[in-house]
Amino acid sequence: MINHLTKIIFMTFIIANTLVFAQQIESENYLNCGKNAQAIKLAQLIIESDNQQRTELICHKKLAEIAEIKAKSMAVANKIKHRIDYTTPNQLLRKHGIVLPKNYLLFDNQVESIMGAVKTAQDSFDVFMTSPDHKIHLLGEKDFLLKQNHIGVGFFKDDSTKYVYHWVV
Repeated sequence: MINHLTKIIFMTFIIANTLVFAQQIESENYLNCGKNAQAIKLAQLIIESDNQQRTELICHKKLAEIAEIKAKSMAVANKIKHRIDYTTPNQLLRKHGIVLPKNYLLFDNQVESIMGAVKTAQDSFDVFMTSPDHKIHLLGEKDFLLKQNHIGVGFFKDDSTKYVYHWVV
């Protein structure tokens, strides 16, 4: 016979395991958003923002890979810039096989938000939201941005660089 305390412990164990399982499923939904926990967390904050204007924002594994390449390139160059090695964000995506609308000029940027020197995903999100251009881009606050419904985030940390933390969305 199971006594009352054992029932409570067993029920707590079931509830706790259910919550862990639910959190695991939720985090698995974001695995294609980035290649590490920091990148995935920033993507989740962007997607789940109450101010997100897009009805759907889908994690894209290839975009996440390219974003990480860019984050590492910024670290190597020791700069936080959209153009690294004279390559624009639009060029970088096309170089890696991403098809962009024809009206996205080759030597331009309609696709990328970047940041450096901010340690956590939450802090990065908060700083992005204080920048009007980044906020508009990440939350889809213009009609043409609403059509951008895929996301990939790159994060790279290198203590030997000026900015240490490198973020690319």
